[in-house]
Amino acid sequence: MYHILGYLRLNVLQFAAKRSAICCKTQCVLVLNAVRFDAKRKMKWC
Repeated sequence: MYHILGYLRLNVLQFAAKRSAICCKTQCVLVLNAVRFDAKRKMKWC
């Protein structure tokens, strides 16, 4: 029984780590897109 609980706990930790990594990547992409959009907008105004 203890072995199964340890395995489940490992799965939960791995899932949480993957989810936080995906969130971090998504945030980075959103920031990069915002920077690119701002740069394009500035070029059009010049």
